[in-house]
Amino acid sequence: MFIFISPNMLHEPLVPRDPSTAIEDDVPSVSVADDPLWKLMCENPTRDFNFPEGILAMDGVSPLSPRPPKAILDGVEISLWNLLQGDAKGVVFV
Repeated sequence: MFIFISPNMLHEPLVPRDPSTAIEDDVPSVSVADDPLWKLMCENPTRDFNFPEGILAMDGVSPLSPRPPKAILDGVEISLWNLLQGDAKGVVFV
């Protein structure tokens, strides 16, 4: 799975790394303060979402679209929020 993150969201630039070396990150330990949140997340998992490229472009996070497309459902333009609240099937991006 790939997630696009804009460099503007980072506090400092990422350090270039050698792709031939392994990444060795330790799993962070759960503190006492994080324990209730961890339990809540484990008890209420969310499903993963696969969004069409048009939805990413509407949000402005797609490097492939210079301007956001319009989403049309049953001949009516809908907003990104309404699109995410419902089912993306049948939506046409123009």
